[in-house]
Amino acid sequence: MLLLNEFLTKRRAMVAAGALAILAGLNVPYEPVVFVGESMSPTYPNHSFAVASRDVKNLKRGDVVIVQMPFGTIVKRVHFVEGDSYWRMKDGPTGYTDLIGVHPRTRKFEQDPQFSKVTLPRGKVYLLGDNYSGSTDSRAFGYVDVSQVKAVLLNPRPEPKSSKNAESPLYALK
Repeated sequence: MLLLNEFLTKRRAMVAAGALAILAGLNVPYEPVVFVGESMSPTYPNHSFAVASRDVKNLKRGDVVIVQMPFGTIVKRVHFVEGDSYWRMKDGPTGYTDLIGVHPRTRKFEQDPQFSKVTLPRGKVYLLGDNYSGSTDSRAFGYVDVSQVKAVLLNPRPEPKSSKNAESPLYALK
Protein backbone atom coordinates (compact mmCIF):
# COMPACT_ATOMS: atom_id res chain seq x y z
CA MET A 1 0.00 0.00 0.00
CA LEU A 2 2.87 2.37 0.83
CA LEU A 3 4.42 1.85 -2.61
CA LEU A 4 1.07 2.54 -4.28
CA ASN A 5 0.65 5.80 -2.34
CA GLU A 6 4.23 6.83 -3.16
CA PHE A 7 3.65 6.03 -6.84
CA LEU A 8 0.40 8.02 -6.91
CA THR A 9 2.03 11.00 -5.20
CA LYS A 10 4.91 10.99 -7.71
CA ARG A 11 2.47 10.54 -10.59
CA ARG A 12 0.37 13.51 -9.42
CA ALA A 13 3.53 15.62 -9.14
CA MET A 14 4.54 14.64 -12.69
CA VAL A 15 1.06 15.44 -14.05
CA ALA A 16 1.09 18.81 -12.27
CA ALA A 17 4.59 19.57 -13.59
CA GLY A 18 3.44 18.68 -17.10
CA ALA A 19 0.34 20.84 -16.81
CA LEU A 20 2.44 23.71 -15.49
CA ALA A 21 4.87 23.37 -18.41
CA ILE A 22 2.01 23.36 -20.93
CA LEU A 23 0.28 26.34 -19.35
CA ALA A 24 3.56 28.25 -19.02
CA GLY A 25 4.12 27.79 -22.75
CA LEU A 26 0.67 29.11 -23.54
CA ASN A 27 -0.40 32.61 -22.71
CA VAL A 28 -3.53 31.66 -20.76
CA PRO A 29 -4.94 33.50 -17.76
CA TYR A 30 -4.94 30.33 -15.63
CA GLU A 31 -2.27 28.44 -13.76
CA PRO A 32 -2.16 25.20 -11.81
CA VAL A 33 -1.48 25.39 -8.08
CA VAL A 34 0.14 22.67 -5.98
CA PHE A 35 -0.23 23.17 -2.23
CA VAL A 36 2.96 22.58 -0.28
CA GLY A 37 2.62 22.49 3.51
CA GLU A 38 -0.25 22.24 5.94
CA SER A 39 -1.28 25.88 6.42
CA MET A 40 -4.42 25.41 4.28
CA SER A 41 -5.32 21.95 5.65
CA PRO A 42 -7.79 20.34 5.92
CA THR A 43 -9.35 22.30 3.04
CA TYR A 44 -6.31 21.85 0.82
CA PRO A 45 -4.00 19.13 2.21
CA ASN A 46 -0.32 19.01 1.33
CA HIS A 47 0.17 18.20 -2.41
CA SER A 48 -3.43 19.11 -3.34
CA PHE A 49 -4.05 20.61 -6.78
CA ALA A 50 -6.22 23.53 -7.86
CA VAL A 51 -6.50 25.98 -10.74
CA ALA A 52 -6.04 29.73 -10.30
CA SER A 53 -6.89 32.75 -12.41
CA ARG A 54 -4.49 35.65 -12.86
CA ASP A 55 -7.49 38.01 -12.87
CA VAL A 56 -7.22 39.37 -9.33
CA LYS A 57 -9.63 42.28 -9.62
CA ASN A 58 -12.52 42.38 -7.16
CA LEU A 59 -11.05 40.29 -4.33
CA LYS A 60 -13.59 39.36 -1.69
CA ARG A 61 -13.72 37.64 1.69
CA GLY A 62 -13.29 33.89 1.31
CA ASP A 63 -11.16 34.01 -1.86
CA VAL A 64 -8.09 31.78 -1.75
CA VAL A 65 -5.19 33.72 -3.22
CA ILE A 66 -1.58 33.23 -4.30
CA VAL A 67 0.56 36.03 -2.90
CA GLN A 68 4.15 37.00 -3.66
CA MET A 69 5.79 37.95 -0.37
CA PRO A 70 9.40 39.09 0.18
CA PHE A 71 10.15 35.66 1.69
CA GLY A 72 8.42 33.60 -1.03
CA THR A 73 5.06 32.66 -2.52
CA ILE A 74 2.19 31.77 -0.17
CA VAL A 75 -1.41 30.62 -0.56
CA LYS A 76 -3.94 31.94 1.99
CA ARG A 77 -7.61 32.84 2.32
CA VAL A 78 -8.76 36.48 2.25
CA HIS A 79 -10.28 37.12 5.66
CA PHE A 80 -10.71 40.91 5.55
CA VAL A 81 -10.77 43.42 2.69
CA GLU A 82 -10.34 47.18 2.68
CA GLY A 83 -12.72 48.90 5.08
CA ASP A 84 -13.18 45.80 7.31
CA SER A 85 -12.22 46.15 10.98
CA TYR A 86 -10.77 43.89 13.66
CA TRP A 87 -9.55 44.29 17.23
CA ARG A 88 -5.94 44.32 18.36
CA MET A 89 -4.67 43.85 21.92
CA LYS A 90 -1.48 45.44 23.27
CA ASP A 91 0.96 42.61 23.97
CA GLY A 92 3.93 43.93 25.91
CA PRO A 93 5.61 47.31 25.47
CA THR A 94 5.84 47.23 21.65
CA GLY A 95 3.88 44.19 20.43
CA TYR A 96 0.28 43.54 19.46
CA THR A 97 -1.92 40.48 19.01
CA ASP A 98 -4.71 40.59 16.43
CA LEU A 99 -7.96 39.36 17.93
CA ILE A 100 -9.57 37.74 14.92
CA GLY A 101 -13.19 36.76 15.47
CA VAL A 102 -13.43 38.65 18.77
CA HIS A 103 -16.30 41.07 19.18
CA PRO A 104 -16.63 43.10 22.37
CA ARG A 105 -19.83 42.68 24.34
CA THR A 106 -19.38 45.75 26.47
CA ARG A 107 -18.35 49.38 25.99
CA LYS A 108 -15.61 48.81 28.60
CA PHE A 109 -13.76 46.64 26.10
CA GLU A 110 -13.98 49.40 23.48
CA GLN A 111 -12.75 52.02 25.97
CA ASP A 112 -9.88 49.96 27.39
CA PRO A 113 -6.54 51.45 26.12
CA GLN A 114 -5.14 47.91 25.89
CA PHE A 115 -7.46 47.28 22.92
CA SER A 116 -7.67 49.15 19.63
CA LYS A 117 -9.78 48.79 16.53
CA VAL A 118 -7.91 48.47 13.22
CA THR A 119 -9.58 49.23 9.89
CA LEU A 120 -7.92 47.92 6.74
CA PRO A 121 -6.77 50.74 4.47
CA ARG A 122 -7.61 50.97 0.78
CA GLY A 123 -5.81 48.37 -1.33
CA LYS A 124 -5.03 45.97 1.54
CA VAL A 125 -6.20 42.45 2.43
CA TYR A 126 -5.82 40.43 5.64
CA LEU A 127 -4.94 36.78 5.00
CA LEU A 128 -5.40 33.67 7.14
CA GLY A 129 -4.54 30.02 6.58
CA ASP A 130 -7.37 27.54 7.10
CA ASN A 131 -5.15 25.65 9.57
CA TYR A 132 -5.46 28.32 12.24
CA SER A 133 -2.81 26.93 14.58
CA GLY A 134 -0.38 25.88 11.83
CA SER A 135 -0.28 28.89 9.54
CA THR A 136 1.99 31.90 9.26
CA ASP A 137 -0.32 34.57 7.96
CA SER A 138 -1.41 38.19 8.53
CA ARG A 139 -1.44 37.58 12.27
CA ALA A 140 2.37 37.39 11.93
CA PHE A 141 3.18 39.71 8.99
CA GLY A 142 0.22 42.13 8.95
CA TYR A 143 -2.10 43.00 6.11
CA VAL A 144 -0.89 42.72 2.53
CA ASP A 145 -1.04 45.06 -0.44
CA VAL A 146 -3.36 43.77 -3.17
CA SER A 147 -0.57 44.32 -5.73
CA GLN A 148 1.19 41.32 -4.13
CA VAL A 149 -1.78 39.05 -4.99
CA LYS A 150 -0.83 37.24 -8.20
CA ALA A 151 -3.74 34.82 -8.66
CA VAL A 152 -7.03 33.70 -7.12
CA LEU A 153 -8.27 30.10 -7.02
CA LEU A 154 -11.24 29.26 -9.20
CA ASN A 155 -14.13 27.76 -7.21
CA PRO A 156 -12.36 27.75 -3.82
CA ARG A 157 -13.48 25.14 -1.34
CA PRO A 158 -15.36 26.61 1.63
CA GLU A 159 -13.44 27.32 4.81
CA PRO A 160 -13.84 24.44 7.28
CA LYS A 161 -15.86 25.22 10.39
CA SER A 162 -13.01 24.00 12.59
CA SER A 163 -10.72 26.77 11.34
CA LYS A 164 -13.03 29.64 12.24
CA ASN A 165 -10.88 30.49 15.22
CA ALA A 166 -12.27 27.75 17.47
CA GLU A 167 -8.68 26.74 18.22
CA SER A 168 -7.71 30.26 19.19
CA PRO A 169 -7.20 30.88 22.92
CA LEU A 170 -8.85 34.25 22.32
CA TYR A 171 -12.05 32.61 21.06
CA ALA A 172 -13.34 32.57 24.65
CA LEU A 173 -13.38 36.39 24.65
CA LYS A 174 -16.33 36.41 22.24
